[in-house]
Amino acid sequence: MSSLTYLALPVLDELDLLPRLLDGLAAQTRQSFELWACVNQPESWWNDSAKREICDRNLACLRLLAGETRFPVQVLDRASPGSGWTDQRQGVGWARRTLMDAVSAESHPESLLVSIDADTEYPPDYLERVAGVLEDPSSYVGVAAPYLHARCGDDGVDRAMLRYEIYLRVYALNLWRFGSPYAFTAMGSLISTRVRCYRAVGGLEPKRAGEDFYFLQKLCKYGSVAHWLDVDVKPATRLSQRVPIGTGPALAMDLEAQRQRYPIYPYELFDDVRETTELFGDLYRSDQQTPMTTFLKKQLSTDDLWGAMRDNYRKPDQFVRACHDRVDGLRILQYVKSSFDPSSASDDANLRRFLDHVYPDDPDRPAWASGTSWTFASVSVDELDALRHYLKTKEDAWRRGNAYESPS
Repeated sequence: MSSLTYLALPVLDELDLLPRLLDGLAAQTRQSFELWACVNQPESWWNDSAKREICDRNLACLRLLAGETRFPVQVLDRASPGSGWTDQRQGVGWARRTLMDAVSAESHPESLLVSIDADTEYPPDYLERVAGVLEDPSSYVGVAAPYLHARCGDDGVDRAMLRYEIYLRVYALNLWRFGSPYAFTAMGSLISTRVRCYRAVGGLEPKRAGEDFYFLQKLCKYGSVAHWLDVDVKPATRLSQRVPIGTGPALAMDLEAQRQRYPIYPYELFDDVRETTELFGDLYRSDQQTPMTTFLKKQLSTDDLWGAMRDNYRKPDQFVRACHDRVDGLRILQYVKSSFDPSSASDDANLRRFLDHVYPDDPDRPAWASGTSWTFASVSVDELDALRHYLKTKEDAWRRGNAYESPS
């Protein structure tokens, strides 16, 4: 079945990057698509001398998009004087939500909805591969594509990027190794779905940041998400303060600031999560003490975590699915954060312990990474890149062969 594909693109101060993205879209092997772009900014920026250049560049983006003739383009103007955001509804979350809601209102339920970013490089067959996964309506409800940040050539920025990507991959691998349904890395530039699935999960929550995480989590609860396309999306390595969390702000941090905001968590904390999820079947029969029990009681403000769920879900498989819905990706992250003692070990030590525990004696592991004296600051950028690629290889193996199937 062939469906029209809609691309949802938020744009804020992307004049330098937008031409490359448009050329990349024109080169896609699948051309049955429309680009929907939301050029956006707060209305107040027009009266802020420090922001006036951004406003002018956004107007130039509007002109560039209006002049695109190689494929259909629909532009939502939230940047021109009198059209900008005027309240708390602003930022990339609102731009994505505005775009996706507009597409949902206009399109067929079986149409494809692909979230993209201007600073990201998409291989020429990207849309074709996404469609190949999603066009069977009985299979996946979404795609979270594999990624690889491009190096920019500035050693300081590249070191920060590699450290951040290693954090992302170690976190995801800790979830992949016990089959968590929330073993994903959420980036707005990687996510695709069907319009009917977008509607079914209630759309995208309009947060100023992290909207991609919550949306992907909802898709994972709704059905099976594909994590493999056999191509990599390549987000740019650039400093950015457009959102308070994510790649752009992380690259502006030094290694110590990254350690505080994005620590390499001890693998034992994820073993706690695994032990808890493995007890879901037993919890259907009676209460059990799990490593997460105390945390969940506090977080959910109840001493009876499972009683009402037993009453509501009469079949064991339904109960287990409800447990996964309750102990979701957000709860797992909250548990790991709240249980983490940053004084217990350094990031470097936690990473070495993870590698020794999960991949002991692996001949593919970079030789230097088997030592005990290296730190993120002491190894070269090329060595960090080799470790990043090693972890990506391990993650890709899980992505290809261990897709989580939601319980029916």
